[in-house]
Amino acid sequence: MGTKKIYGDIYKYYNKLAKGKQAIAYCVNVQHSQEVCEMFNSKGIPAMHMDSHTPEKEREKILQDFKNNKFKILCNCNLISEGITLPSAEAGLLLRPTLSLTLYIQQAMRCLTPNENKKAIIIDYVNNIQRHGLPTQEREWSLTTKVKEYCNENDDGTLKIRVCPECFSTFETAPVCPFCGAEYQMSSIEIKNIKEIELKKIEAEKERKRQEIMNRTAERVRNYKKPEECKSFFELVEMGKMLGYKPGWAFFQAKRLHLNK
Repeated sequence: MGTKKIYGDIYKYYNKLAKGKQAIAYCVNVQHSQEVCEMFNSKGIPAMHMDSHTPEKEREKILQDFKNNKFKILCNCNLISEGITLPSAEAGLLLRPTLSLTLYIQQAMRCLTPNENKKAIIIDYVNNIQRHGLPTQEREWSLTTKVKEYCNENDDGTLKIRVCPECFSTFETAPVCPFCGAEYQMSSIEIKNIKEIELKKIEAEKERKRQEIMNRTAERVRNYKKPEECKSFFELVEMGKMLGYKPGWAFFQAKRLHLNK
């Protein structure tokens, strides 16, 4: 997450999708948070960083200044995930990949605290939404079992969550973006998934037909008394199975009876 290209993308897409909005940046570690803070300040966008080593009074001042809109970007690592309400936050910059569903929801939802005339924007730079789904979707929680692991693929191979290539909005699978109306072209992942599903169907059909042939062959062989009655190598294989012989028996008999495989 510390490459120049990634930092360039952070600035580029904040400017494109949430320009001028107050945002909370969730970073990988303290150093990453400090560097993201420096990057925004160098671009003329006021930013502040705080972490667990920041004195409590200084932290309180930073939070109060953020609420009073004295700067735009609040950078942190594992500090502003739960237990803090920041109604002025209009955007969330997800810069930390995580396998934790609860952490993802806490971070993504922090900017969704209601405030007058606010429209929150979540910019997911690290593809957490493909790992966990939309932060607002309904989930079944339990005290005894784990939440079912999210899979972003439907049974037909299409993706459950799609990103519009025109406006970058994220939405549940639909042929047209509900935000800008752009038609969604099937992604390479979806095309690959659909091909694999079709291939599995073809293989399953082949296996079904093979089993039918083997079952019919076995039915015929049940009435045979000796190898000479077999008409094919496969019938010899089935006879060998019924008699409890090793596989080599069928090869030997086929060679003796001049039956091709």
